[in-house]
Amino acid sequence: RRCVAAALLYTATAHLGAVIFYAIEGGEERARAVAFQEQLQQRRELVEAALVNDTTARAALDALVSQLDEYANSKQSAPNPDALNWSFGGSLFFVLTIMTTIGYGTFVPYTLAGEVLVVVFGLVGLAVSGACLTVLADGLDKASIALLVRLLRVDKPGPGRRALLYVGLALAYWLLSGGIFAATQGWDFFTGFYYAFVTFSTIGFGHYTLSYGDGGGGLAMFFL
Repeated sequence: RRCVAAALLYTATAHLGAVIFYAIEGGEERARAVAFQEQLQQRRELVEAALVNDTTARAALDALVSQLDEYANSKQSAPNPDALNWSFGGSLFFVLTIMTTIGYGTFVPYTLAGEVLVVVFGLVGLAVSGACLTVLADGLDKASIALLVRLLRVDKPGPGRRALLYVGLALAYWLLSGGIFAATQGWDFFTGFYYAFVTFSTIGFGHYTLSYGDGGGGLAMFFL
């Protein structure tokens, strides 16, 4: 029951934070995205007008703009009204990176209120995360001991056997998560495996990021 309660508290805290961040940042990001796209279109029209008689230069310009758009969107650095970071799924992803101290840095708050909330929620979220993980770790330890007692038919398994079991479980979870990340994000297995390591070690480089706008992204965030 304590483990279930801890898991529910962790989930509720993450979703509450996501709702607040979404409310604060979602509208601001959309407004900036629309303004950015309007300015981009205006500049493009001006350049095209200057190149109206040069079809080769216009084709090169179109190709360059497409390449820049593709690169910027892949890095989630250019605001796009059709692919906003601060959706509810993106907000939940952001909250989880705070609570787990991963801090990928793939996108950040636009507003002062959002930055203040990072500080406040960071303190609260880390406290909740630490308390919940302590309870869950204790539950996992008891479940592991019970499993070893049943499998090995001993009264109390030694620390060596318990350590081997923990290493095995961690490796299995790492491999499974790598496979889930690869399958849901369209990566090869090694990229998923690499992303899992960068995530679970809390290194959090941020050069790979989850696509959190669909069911696959939700499943990947569950393993995160």
